[in-house]
Amino acid sequence: MEKIDIKKKFKRFYLPSAKKPEIIDVPEFQFIMIDGAIEKGMEPGNSPMFEKAIEAMYATAYTIKFMSKKAEKNPIDYSVPPLEGLWWVQDGNFDINVKDNWYWRLMIMQPEHITEKMFTDAIAQVKIKKENELLDNIRFDKFNEGKRLQITQRSPRNIYWRSPKIEAGKIEDRFEAPGWVKERNIGYRI
Repeated sequence: MEKIDIKKKFKRFYLPSAKKPEIIDVPEFQFIMIDGAIEKGMEPGNSPMFEKAIEAMYATAYTIKFMSKKAEKNPIDYSVPPLEGLWWVQDGNFDINVKDNWYWRLMIMQPEHITEKMFTDAIAQVKIKKENELLDNIRFDKFNEGKRLQITQRSPRNIYWRSPKIEAGKIEDRFEAPGWVKERNIGYRI
């Protein structure tokens, strides 16, 4: 049986430098993904919707993984990639201290051999085992991040960010370079 270690295979994207921001060109990958927003008066750590979305995403990702591993033809085992999150606010004024106006997109990258049919079959299997109304909101889609600046923010959780406002302006300064366009203060957390 073939085995794929996705974090090792795509180390450049999943384990960026903590010393300096670097320009990377992230190719198009396929993901399972779900979008949502933090409810008023809540934050990611106590948002029921955010918690349900994470549960639905992991249940789906692991079901797909085991379907791949137990396939009769060409079984492939792989490590489930880390949950990735895109964060933004509608007005473009991102404030780390104001969390109940955050919008998010959660994504888990899927290896190339995973198909739309495997995804829909996995959703159907998860629905039999778990009640979670957000399963219907998960989609299988491609995401092309393109050229980005990236750095690791060392913290108790070792969070990896691709964002314009990290490390005391290091990345912010790079966006002043000709040809670079600063996007709507999107934070990317892996």
